[in-house]
Amino acid sequence: GFLVGNFIWCCSTAGKQSLSNNWIDHEFKNTRGELGNWCWHTAMLLELGWAPKNAYLLAGKSITKNWISNWSARLAQTPLIDATPQEGDWLLNDRYDLINQAILTPSHQSKIALLKEISNYYWSRSQTTSQWWIQLIFNMLFWLIGLLALIAVLALALPLISLIGMMTGGF
Repeated sequence: GFLVGNFIWCCSTAGKQSLSNNWIDHEFKNTRGELGNWCWHTAMLLELGWAPKNAYLLAGKSITKNWISNWSARLAQTPLIDATPQEGDWLLNDRYDLINQAILTPSHQSKIALLKEISNYYWSRSQTTSQWWIQLIFNMLFWLIGLLALIAVLALALPLISLIGMMTGGF
């Protein structure tokens, strides 16, 4: 049933689109890499002359993690009073977070430079964490499916062997 269902899904429109979009990279992308992407997009838009609120909103739309997109949309709608957001609007509720410091940087050029540095930092940190555990998960799944198949074969074969032995007068 699993193989037939998997084959049907792979042939469906959603399956083809998911497979063509590298679903592993999309679904298992870690938060650091996504925050790096958000910082890079924001810095790029600010460099092009966009207003910070519009840059935050558009950068949030390019991110696959919903909570980062939602936070970015809230950030674009939040009026910054004396360059200090409300307590609930801090990313991860940490006012000393690097991204919060970049947002609060008053100079436009400093904000761009800081966001680029943060994106490089997050990307370098995500490279070491995003690859090994995906490989580990697939190896564990491979062995788990093999073990379940072995148990299923034994569950079917052992009673048959016992029955054949009783019929032939063995055992």
